[in-house]
This record gives sequence, structure tokens and C-alpha cells, in this order.
Amino acid sequence: MATSLSCSAFAQVGINTTTPGTTLDVNGAITNRETTVAVASNSATIPTNVSQVRLKGAATAVIAITGSNPPNSRQRLIIYNNTTGGFGAVLKWGYCSKWRSC
Repeated sequence: MATSLSCSAFAQVGINTTTPGTTLDVNGAITNRETTVAVASNSATIPTNVSQVRLKGAATAVIAITGSNPPNSRQRLIIYNNTTGGFGAVLKWGYCSKWRSC
């Protein structure tokens, strides 16, 4: 399989494309690594520079999730609540002005 990598003068990187349209333009499938975070005392902290999280453990109430500011304001955070107990989660992300349900 042939793979092409292209970089432009405007700091755009293309994988399998010679004309990237965004900062990182991937023409093909990508793998987004998931980080498992244990819930303790109905709370969890998202590590810095993580974009996909699977919560694990047992919850006895709504889970309070905290995290730091993302490296860029448009970063996406995906959280899978894989805990036992049937409770939801509330997200307090660094740039949020209030608690948000997820």
C-alpha cells in the first residue's frame, strides 16, 4: 500500500492527500486511542491531552468529572460511562463556566 505525506507552508499536514484542507487532513481511517479512568468516590479526573475516555468502576451517585483546559478550544472530548450502578455523569471541564451533564 502506498502512503503519501504532505506538508504545506501554512503548517497543514496531509496523510494520503497532497492538498490538505485543515491543520491535519487524513484521507482514510484513523485510530483514536482510548484512556481508561477509574471512578473513585463518585469522581474522576480526565488526564491532560486526552480526547477519548472510558470510565470504569462502581458509582453510588452521579459521577463528577473534572479536567484541565484542552490544548485548543475546539478539542472534542468523548466519554464512555462504563461504570456499574446506573448513574449518570456531570462534566466540569476547564473551559466550562458551569457543570454540564453528559
